[in-house]
Amino acid sequence: MGFDKDFSPVLRFMVCSDVHIKDFPSPERERFKKAILTSYDLASSQPYPRLDAVYVVGDFANSGTPLQMNVTKQIIDETVKGDTVFNLSVASHEFGYNGEIMAKKRLKRIFGNEASTHRVINGFHFISIGCTRGCLFDEPQRDFLRKSLCEAAA
Repeated sequence: MGFDKDFSPVLRFMVCSDVHIKDFPSPERERFKKAILTSYDLASSQPYPRLDAVYVVGDFANSGTPLQMNVTKQIIDETVKGDTVFNLSVASHEFGYNGEIMAKKRLKRIFGNEASTHRVINGFHFISIGCTRGCLFDEPQRDFLRKSLCEAAA
């Protein structure tokens, strides 16, 4: 894949969803690793040779077991470089193992991030909303989004 030689990026990021890491070795683990490594390869061209962020926006785990989350964390630790922001959102599949509240607690404990986040990376606002009750966005998520969009607009 070639890039326009006159293109000069100011931000590079990868976004994916529905990785579905399972409790046992499966193709999804290798695909996820390859996606991250390929993103670094694509981002290595001059004049801006870096990957600023990797976002996984839900269903990174097949059923949200602690093992699936820990395997995801291991893949992240093996592939994502220290200067790249990494963010995960939860969705219905993460809730499959003992519910939404526990899934969000595991997300915070294992990955150190909240279910919904708003970060500014190189002047660009990244707003990620974790869903609730399967794949819904209740009032707290909508309030978080409204507030984050107002901050981004300002």
